[in-house]
Amino acid sequence: MKTNMTIRSLLFIFTASMLAACSAFQPEEQSLPALRVEYSPWWGDYTIVIAKANGLFEKYGVEVEAVYYDVYSDSFADMAAGQLDGGLYGLGEAMKVSATTELKLVGIYDNGGFNTIIAKPDITSLADLRGKRIGVLLGTVYELFVVQALASAGIQRSDVQLVNVAPEDTISQFPNNLDAAYSWEPVTSDAVAQGFKVLFTSDKIEEFAIPDGIFFRASVVQQRPEDIRAFIKAWYEAVDFRLTNPETSRQIIADYIGVSVDEVFPDHQLKIMTFTDNQGYFEIKEAGKPSIIMNTASTIADFFLRTGILSNSPDLNSFLDASYLK
Repeated sequence: MKTNMTIRSLLFIFTASMLAACSAFQPEEQSLPALRVEYSPWWGDYTIVIAKANGLFEKYGVEVEAVYYDVYSDSFADMAAGQLDGGLYGLGEAMKVSATTELKLVGIYDNGGFNTIIAKPDITSLADLRGKRIGVLLGTVYELFVVQALASAGIQRSDVQLVNVAPEDTISQFPNNLDAAYSWEPVTSDAVAQGFKVLFTSDKIEEFAIPDGIFFRASVVQQRPEDIRAFIKAWYEAVDFRLTNPETSRQIIADYIGVSVDEVFPDHQLKIMTFTDNQGYFEIKEAGKPSIIMNTASTIADFFLRTGILSNSPDLNSFLDASYLK
């Protein structure tokens, strides 16, 4: 009996040891890499800074790396190459990127800002632009903005000469090369200070806004849906913090990007979108009519197709994904 007990004991010890050894060599659960998300020096983009600084991504269980680009269009190639998971893009720019690398809009974070048409002092109305040279970055939603503004005054695109000029370069092109131009802040304020006139502002096209959105590559959304949901929760909690603590937020932004708080200029004309605002954009308010964001995206897509900027019509039902706002 003793001998039998000893053998059984040895077998027990051997088995337990083998199980422990196997357990020790079990591969550890692989943690997912951080979501790499582009941001640039834009008042709306700084919500990602607040979320990072306040630990909100960690609160909801997702790791995020905020990747800074001084010129946000420089990120498009990196997105196409899979070096970024997400980006904070204008709707039109994202649509063009999505033609190469499928993107999904999972939230709107601002209304795109205050867009204007500025002109030389002797031009006092849109009607005066017939036959004139208008600077705008061609092949973008800014061109669409100009075309719609002109149409509101009964002017066709063929009635003017559109000159390919970036908004940052417009003032230097007056008066030798331009009579008017598309512009945004702070260029518009600089132009007014130099005596130029504001002929048209984006708030006069109530049915058409060009919002900025939170975009992720479609493959990332498919593979990591819970991380996308966590990102959205953290983002809109950061928005609420920004709106209720504006001065504290400015200081947080300044500290994060390494500048003085006086160098962080609030854009009071830019509407930062809340979670509730998003629901309003995606909501179908009248049977048979599209939501605000679908109507805007359709307008942009039609313009891009008509002008040859896009060769194929995008699947907007896939491009616009409201499921993470529910």
